[in-house]
Amino acid sequence: MCLEDWEEKGRRSEGYLLIIQYRKGEIAAKMEKGNNVEVKTIEESLRMKLRRLKQEIREMEERGIEVELATAVVQAKSAALDAELAAKMTRYAAITRRRLLCGRNMMPSTMI
Repeated sequence: MCLEDWEEKGRRSEGYLLIIQYRKGEIAAKMEKGNNVEVKTIEESLRMKLRRLKQEIREMEERGIEVELATAVVQAKSAALDAELAAKMTRYAAITRRRLLCGRNMMPSTMI
């Protein structure tokens, strides 16, 4: 892949931009052997930035997993509460029916 292609990708992502800078650093090192100290400093700086970016990506992935787990727990709790509510509603309806039936049976036969 040529340097221009990397630069095009670099416009889309900071990670690619770091790779471009790193590649340019390698090219500059080959062209100007007299500036080894400066090139090594730039290279070390870019490597540190790349490490930091990778660490940030890992942390974001971990946070994403934590959020997914928390969401699953909340959804499970919600489903349990829904089931509990449905059971209580069914029980309430049964009690209401019994109460109505018992109330009719206790009425004197002349009132029915």
